[in-house]
Amino acid sequence: MINLNGKQKSAYLLLQLDINTSSKVLKYFNKQEIEEIVFHMSHIKKVDTIHLNNIINEYFTIFNKIHSKQKNVNIKVFNILKETIGIDDTNLLLDKLKLKKKYFNSRENTINELTPKNIFLILKKENIEIIAIILINLKTKLASEVLSIIKDEAQQADIILYIASYNSIPELSKPIFSQLIRELFNDKNLNLDKIGGIKRAANILQIIKSEKKENITKNMIKKNAILTHNIINQMFLFEDIINVKDEYINKLLKLISIKTLSIALYNSEISIKKKFLKNLSKDETKEIKNYFSKKKSLSLTQIKQAQKKILYYLVKII
Repeated sequence: MINLNGKQKSAYLLLQLDINTSSKVLKYFNKQEIEEIVFHMSHIKKVDTIHLNNIINEYFTIFNKIHSKQKNVNIKVFNILKETIGIDDTNLLLDKLKLKKKYFNSRENTINELTPKNIFLILKKENIEIIAIILINLKTKLASEVLSIIKDEAQQADIILYIASYNSIPELSKPIFSQLIRELFNDKNLNLDKIGGIKRAANILQIIKSEKKENITKNMIKKNAILTHNIINQMFLFEDIINVKDEYINKLLKLISIKTLSIALYNSEISIKKKFLKNLSKDETKEIKNYFSKKKSLSLTQIKQAQKKILYYLVKII
């Protein structure tokens, strides 16, 4: 690898950022340094990923050295590291370290041992991406409790949608991002390899209390209706209805037609049929049985659509 000086390394990093973020980073340099960095930027025709990986690892090493030698961590290094992985408008890590001392008393913890309130206090000024990635790596119940504490329902919706579409941290950014998160929570064993996805988002959202969940869902639909409905569909499988309280079944029956219910129950388990039939009047039960006797066959698509419709209303009720 060609030996690069500090200005050349900075040029490589700045080329990975958007214009606005690069401008913020350059403000930390004096006029002469800016001229040199911009000169090197203009002469980089193609970004070498090997160079870039080595540069990031070097900054990571510098970060560790500074942190181990002094209490007042160099803010510039923190900003460069954070800007490198695209995290904008977050607290300076100094503030985070103060919070860490306050809540952890210099002992090692695992993030899942912390209370929802303490996790919330650490994350409350972070951006959506960091909050979402942390929630993905929490136990489901704990993640749901942390999300419930957030007052902004639009932000809650953004977090769930981000979790649903999240795959993994880019390999290039993973070492630095992981270290920053571990420093934030004083958890050396924190593993950020868990992936999100629709099912993970559904599991977290499902535990939240019904009224709050409904408001979050409404905000989610405004932002991304298709993804939201995919999440809702994963919150319950039709077979899960067997575990739903009768009071919710009764509310559900007021929202759906007997025809829809008949189609949804077609070829379903006897236990599920009984779950509904015992909450219907004699006339309604007779109507469903007549439907079954007359209708010889239904397509799987018809059945699934009817079941999805029922699950959609059930999620709103619960």
